Amino acid sequence: MGITLIAPVGQRGEDASGPRRPAGLTIRPCDRADTDALGHLYFTAYEPGEACASLAAAVADIAASFNGEYGDLWSAASPVAMEGDVIVGALLTVRRAAWEPVPPCPFIIEVFTARTHRRRGIARAMVTWCLAVLRGAGEPSVALSVEPGNVAARRLYDALGFTPWDDPSNMGS
Repeated sequence: MGITLIAPVGQRGEDASGPRRPAGLTIRPCDRADTDALGHLYFTAYEPGEACASLAAAVADIAASFNGEYGDLWSAASPVAMEGDVIVGALLTVRRAAWEPVPPCPFIIEVFTARTHRRRGIARAMVTWCLAVLRGAGEPSVALSVEPGNVAARRLYDALGFTPWDDPSNMGS
């Protein structure tokens, strides 16, 4: 079971020139036309069967994201990281998650990077891109879920100001 984290949408990880990104990397909003490439990356970014049982299932899961099954996908706040014309990372954000209990704010439903491109600052660049878009849209916060044992992701999210979210419905239990 993942831990839900929440962060204020602020200037963390950015300077006056905007989100930092690794050399040779471009970032742009995701597009429905990216479905197959994102599905392939999603499937290969994890150990076999960890994210999806097959490549077809991974592509279907990305299509489900575009179709709103996890909430209204916010393309502008869902960057893909490109090295040349190849997608090497993606972050998918919905305006509000389609499940409970989660905070009533934009929710990052996925962050994944090609195995060959990890530890290069790509995830940080995509999260700071997302934060900048959300700040520009007047959103005060963003949330996501992370597995407790994912130490690298937890370090990144901690550094960017994410903290555990306390579900108000659990208060007084």
